[in-house]
Amino acid sequence: MANGKEFKDDSMVCASWDYPLNTLVRITNIARGNSIVVRVSDRTARRFKGKRIDLSKGSFSRIANCKQGLVQVRVERLEK
Repeated sequence: MANGKEFKDDSMVCASWDYPLNTLVRITNIARGNSIVVRVSDRTARRFKGKRIDLSKGSFSRIANCKQGLVQVRVERLEK
């Protein structure tokens, strides 16, 4: 990952171009209302328009069914 650590699919991490590495963000599934807190550990591919954040499988599975692929979420930066 861009932060120098080994990626583990069950980690509570995400990739994003919008937030600095190691930033904590709260991700809320708009349809279900449930949320998680993850750390930005990598950068996303810029080719996906409208895709602001890419969650690890472990993170995504806590807010949605992994078979969905994409869901609308609210992203909130948490201050340290």
